[in-house]
Amino acid sequence: MAAVADSSGAEYLDEQHLHYTKYANLKDALASLVGGKSDAVVNSVGALEYEISTYFSGVIPMPSGLLAPSYMAFALPPNSPLKKSLDRALIEITASASWRALEHSYFGR
Repeated sequence: MAAVADSSGAEYLDEQHLHYTKYANLKDALASLVGGKSDAVVNSVGALEYEISTYFSGVIPMPSGLLAPSYMAFALPPNSPLKKSLDRALIEITASASWRALEHSYFGR
């Protein structure tokens, strides 16, 4: 397996006590997959989809499953005027049927 050093993928593999090769960046890790040096690359879905579509389209299929869900956060300065509008937008988006369908495609039920 392959992962980018100090990435969420490397962290996951370390937690699972799995052996893998560390790469400096995701493009190199994916190239190891294409070159037969790795059987799998572990990283965040969004980053994998971007790198595959940008550099390996038609060579590596898009990821079709998740090993573990992860959560993202927004860092804002104290008393940011964006906080309330961002909170409202996130609530609106995550309460929508389209979000639930998308969430299901990534995490299942």
